Amino acid sequence: MSCQLLCNARLGLINRGLLICCPITWSRRVIRAHSCNPYISRLGPYSRPVLAAPNSEEAGTEAQRLASLKKYLEERIQALQQEVESLKAASELVDRELAQQSFKRGTGELLAPTPRPIAQPSPEERVVSLTYKGRVVGAAYVSPGTARIAPDEKLGLKVSTPPLESFLIRKVLDEMRDADTERAGKGEIRPDQILSYDVVERDGLLAEIVVNGYGGSERLNRILRAASWTFSVMSQK
Repeated sequence: MSCQLLCNARLGLINRGLLICCPITWSRRVIRAHSCNPYISRLGPYSRPVLAAPNSEEAGTEAQRLASLKKYLEERIQALQQEVESLKAASELVDRELAQQSFKRGTGELLAPTPRPIAQPSPEERVVSLTYKGRVVGAAYVSPGTARIAPDEKLGLKVSTPPLESFLIRKVLDEMRDADTERAGKGEIRPDQILSYDVVERDGLLAEIVVNGYGGSERLNRILRAASWTFSVMSQK
């Protein structure tokens, strides 16, 4: 009788989910769900323990760190962009200041304005009129190995006016000088035959461009044609 009562009591506990039934032995261990272990949830008499969701505190902390890092990067990017803009503005100011002074492009040295009047050619120089589309824009004073190229004083051209720097200087004279330097390195010409030039400013205006070592007549004609076009375009600015 007592054995029957004990079996009925065990079956009652199993039905209520308070006792786990094993296939071999009965277990008297009672699981008190939601009281002993917060990570275990009782779903039924034969169910396995289920882990509860992990704490979200660590995930929130990581998200805050990433947000702070993103904010820092954005601030640094903005600061660097502002620094770049400031450097560009300073570079433009330096370029304008240099353009207002006389300079020697062949060596990078500053060249003081010369008081020599360019309207009067020396006895060894021949005068070549610079015209573009029938309009006189200047004159060239040519002697063996040297050519002084001067715009018409009435045009009042400034050194900073394009395309003097971008075309006549860089695309024509600089390229010829670089080609001569390469030829001199190969031994085809002497170092003193490398083209060089001075850009001379007087009273804030372009006075003349002195070209030394222009070479033969073909290169001289190319230089004079380029100067005529450049002075014509500058006069329209």
